Amino acid sequence: MDEMVEDARRADLLIAVKVLPGSFGVARKVGKIANRPVLLDVDDPDIEATLLWNRPWVREMAKSAHFYRGELLGIAAQRLPARRYPTIVSNPVLQCMYGGHIVPHAREDIGVGADYDKSGSLTVAFVGTDRPHKGLDLLLEAVGGLNDRWELVVTQSAPFGARPGVHWVGPTDQQTGMRITKEADAIILPSRSFGYARGQVPMKLIDAMLAARPVAVSGVGPLPWVIGDAGMAFKPDSVAAIMQVMLRLEDVDLRSGLGSAAREEALKRFTPAACAPEFEKAVEAAAS
Repeated sequence: MDEMVEDARRADLLIAVKVLPGSFGVARKVGKIANRPVLLDVDDPDIEATLLWNRPWVREMAKSAHFYRGELLGIAAQRLPARRYPTIVSNPVLQCMYGGHIVPHAREDIGVGADYDKSGSLTVAFVGTDRPHKGLDLLLEAVGGLNDRWELVVTQSAPFGARPGVHWVGPTDQQTGMRITKEADAIILPSRSFGYARGQVPMKLIDAMLAARPVAVSGVGPLPWVIGDAGMAFKPDSVAAIMQVMLRLEDVDLRSGLGSAAREEALKRFTPAACAPEFEKAVEAAAS
């Protein structure tokens, strides 16, 4: 702690990443001792997801309270002071809870992906780690119901009894994930309406937009805000809604138009150059 305090005294501002005891909690203590202001960066709904936001959390917490009671209380205790500190947030859903400036987490431009016009079946990609709130099961069912008109590439190892016709490529590094994204004919995020999906912006969505992929997202949390008018939003938790979107995306002109619009939107809002001015204002306000 003494070393952190000495480092803090040489700075004009401390930035705490995430509303957790080990980051924001430590920054508060160090900032108070060193007499330095603290800016909180809220990029995910960590408290809300940990406490099982919008789910029957009382029953679930009761099961684990014996083991995790202290940890859960420590996380929950960060919520009130977080609302009193200067804050930057990654999307408007988090801004409603914590206030502050919206500064999306920026991505470098990865360049345009593959051509839109191709022969054979189309490919949709699921890049990342499978979690219950991400809705991979819905996407699998939707692709299976379209009779081989679409192929699905998943960056996970094939589970026991895996559905045929799905390419399970196993866990990948970031470079391979980028390549899969850029080669896909569409990126669909079928996020379910609970947990992290209620306030998180997956960076693979921004990558897909920068790669000029046509994107479609479930109408959960900040996802429609990310795509604006440059993508398609569909009813959450609905296989039929996903299938309808995929059928529409078989139109090459629609894919081309949406892909170009998505890239333009991402360049305008989600690159370092686009995010820097708002970040600069937030830093200057907190430091003063």
